[in-house]
Amino acid sequence: MSSEKKLKGKRGELKKWLWEVMHDPVSVTMKALNVKLQGHDNYYGVNGNYKKLKKFWWHIKYICYKALNRRHQKRSMKWKDFWRIWNRYIKPPKIKVQIWGKLPTVA
Repeated sequence: MSSEKKLKGKRGELKKWLWEVMHDPVSVTMKALNVKLQGHDNYYGVNGNYKKLKKFWWHIKYICYKALNRRHQKRSMKWKDFWRIWNRYIKPPKIKVQIWGKLPTVA
């Protein structure tokens, strides 16, 4: 299980990074963010940790929305526009390692 202290630190690091690269092209930023999130999944993506993983992703998604929204100079970014960008570049979180054996499949 992920400790709240470590996740809080990771969220802070990613928030700081997003604000630093806010003026880079969106495609470059989102591809780099995807790499960072996939690395996080690879490390923390074990069964029994999915709720914390999902919570982390939702927080990063909100921070990313705020950063992209700040780039918009004339109006705020609509959520549907953000979802289009997010879904194009970011893969959803997955459990990568089964430490307790195989999970039962739901039919």
